[in-house]
Amino acid sequence: MSGASLKVKIFDSSGTQVVPVAKSNLTVGSAKHCDVVLEHATVQSEHLRAWFDAGRIWIQDLGTQSGTFLNGIRLPSLKPMLVRELDVVRLGDNPATLGMEANLVRAPIVKPAAPVDEVTQSGVKPAVPKDAELEKKRDELAKIRRELAELKLQLQMGRLDKESEDEAHRHLSVMRNEVQNLQDQKARLERTLKQMEQQRQTQLDALEKELAERKAASLAQLKNLMDHEMSKLAEWKMQVIQDIRRDVHTLSQQKAKAWVTRPLSQDMILEWEADIQSLMRRVMLGEKEEVAEPVTEAPPVPKKSRDERSESMRVATGSMPGRSQVTQTETTRTGITSHTSLTHTPVPKIRRRIPIPAKNTQMAKMILMVLLVGGLIAAAVLFKKGFFPVRDRALAGESSGSSSTRSQASAPQKKRYEPIQTKGFRKSYTDNILFTPNFLEMETSPSYRTQWQAEFTKMATSDWKVDPSTAKILMERESTLLADLKRLRESIDGNQEQPGIQAMREREAAFQMELNTLLKGKSLNEKFVKLKKNFFARLQAKK
Repeated sequence: MSGASLKVKIFDSSGTQVVPVAKSNLTVGSAKHCDVVLEHATVQSEHLRAWFDAGRIWIQDLGTQSGTFLNGIRLPSLKPMLVRELDVVRLGDNPATLGMEANLVRAPIVKPAAPVDEVTQSGVKPAVPKDAELEKKRDELAKIRRELAELKLQLQMGRLDKESEDEAHRHLSVMRNEVQNLQDQKARLERTLKQMEQQRQTQLDALEKELAERKAASLAQLKNLMDHEMSKLAEWKMQVIQDIRRDVHTLSQQKAKAWVTRPLSQDMILEWEADIQSLMRRVMLGEKEEVAEPVTEAPPVPKKSRDERSESMRVATGSMPGRSQVTQTETTRTGITSHTSLTHTPVPKIRRRIPIPAKNTQMAKMILMVLLVGGLIAAAVLFKKGFFPVRDRALAGESSGSSSTRSQASAPQKKRYEPIQTKGFRKSYTDNILFTPNFLEMETSPSYRTQWQAEFTKMATSDWKVDPSTAKILMERESTLLADLKRLRESIDGNQEQPGIQAMREREAAFQMELNTLLKGKSLNEKFVKLKKNFFARLQAKK
């Protein structure tokens, strides 16, 4: 064998095409200068390089994107790979495949010299006739070789298809085994989950049963405790009522003896209330008794006639027990009632103290308040009906000025509304004015308004694409809104603040409608509120 070249076979739908190349190194691609040209979209201009070396055929992918496939396996880029006789090469997605074979060139054979035939008379050797049968057999042999090559290629492709099918079956079997394993794991997990759910339900039932038993025991214990405390409270109430009745009866007798010669006055009502309060504190709250200061004996009252004494006895008081007589008052020429200056008689001390359970202090305070309120109401009724004389015109209210003063005092005064304020920007102007400190002062400040208008106009005209005249109108409407809200804020009555706050919110709602109209939508309205919040927070932080 003196030399060898490559022979390329192209297999496509039209059949087999043999491309003999008288070179041991060739290129395959879509360019016209390539040794083997394949026109297809996925075939590069220079796609594949093949060469013959040391009796073997090598191929190399030239770094293409679509790739080169040997027997269905993509070759690595720029790496030589060995090709056997029946291997199939495919370029990219091209349906045509290639087969590589060595085209051997044999050396000429030198035959020995044949014996010289006799020369004819003319001296010319007769021509050897061609064997037609031999030529025919050579053509048939070449045809058989081509068919054999095609059969070998088909056999190789069939073998590859079978291997691919076997590989697919193996892969499918592995996938089925994995699916079966996953299903088994799922079944085991479901059984475990079911067991855990049953255990949890059992524990939950046990806990609910234990909780119900403890609840029933606690309720029974609480009921017994409440019954015991109620019985103790009832006993304490009976004891306190008895002691109060006894002490009030004793106090009434003492006051009746001490006030028998005194004229009825407002001081006597106050003294009676003070004594009742002291008695209640001693009896119900367990406070220490207060020692009454001794007073001087009252001077003798001048004797009066029987008619005067009978007239003075007609007046009775229902608020002071034990009171049976009231001396008649004398009226001076000026019309002011004068009283006889009588002093109190000393009242004996009450030494009794009743212990009070600590848990019943609240009940004792409630009973004490009820009794005090009842005493005050009774005293007010008696004073209004004229049972107690007054000592001057101010108490009697005889002057015209006193009536006007009372009418002015009785008129309800307007209370200033002072809500609790906390730092932080709110979404509405009303909430900011009511609950944000110094919001209104900052908004009405000239320097603040100038900076705010400049920043808003810049943002509205550059980013929001708002007309400058529209931005100016919006700032004027906002200034008008702040003035109206300030006026409504100052007119809010602290006694009834809701109507004033509602009026502020209605005014702001009208401004929001104008704002939506000027900004043409709620999206820019939200951006306006966000911009104002950031601007206010920035200036507030600087201050």
